[in-house]
Amino acid sequence: MASPPPPNRPNSFVKTVTRLVQAVQARVDFSHLALRPNARVPKLLIAPLDGTPSKTYPLLGDRYLIGRSSQKCDIVVSNPVVSQVHGSIYRENPQPNAGFVIEDQKSTNGIYISKRRIKTLPLRHGDVLTLGPPDLANAVRLEYQNPPPRYVLVLRRTLYGFTGITALIALWILAEWQKVSVFPLPESIQGPVIVYAQDGITPLRQSSKEAHVEFSRLSDFPPYLPQAVMASEDS
Repeated sequence: MASPPPPNRPNSFVKTVTRLVQAVQARVDFSHLALRPNARVPKLLIAPLDGTPSKTYPLLGDRYLIGRSSQKCDIVVSNPVVSQVHGSIYRENPQPNAGFVIEDQKSTNGIYISKRRIKTLPLRHGDVLTLGPPDLANAVRLEYQNPPPRYVLVLRRTLYGFTGITALIALWILAEWQKVSVFPLPESIQGPVIVYAQDGITPLRQSSKEAHVEFSRLSDFPPYLPQAVMASEDS
């Protein structure tokens, strides 16, 4: 009986080369990205605090790795404060115009905003972060740039202007209101209300001049009142 043929062992060298080629192809080559002059693309500005020239990275994809490793990261930052894979930046949702989120990838020195270490942060236009504590002289400064469209700026400024004008009018009314004296309060009109005719002299109904009197005895009431009470009891 013939023995079965030995199983084919995968070539480890070929697999290693394949993984290396895939990793190299997966990285983004920012030097070959040419944007149109009027293109509106989110950008990440990286400027080390030690005076090294800054670099701008247009964020056209959905996810990028930031770190010191040139083999694993899309955005390479050659700085001893930065970890091999320091952080990642990715879109909040699959929509093309969605904003980005930055996330710390268990780095040694962390990601900071205003001296506060963060794990995950949705980025907004003008956010400034640092890779490593900002007190370090060789920390790396990150600035996220994604200005809103012009019509959004116009609407926002219009809303701010309307709100400011409304606040000024409210303050003016409040200032004028303080000039009206309410102490002492004006005396209210006492007595019955008389309605006059069109000539302003003839009353439509004569006012009653009888004073309100409380009777102390039942005999002081008219005789028909007890009769009415008795009739209601009989019914």
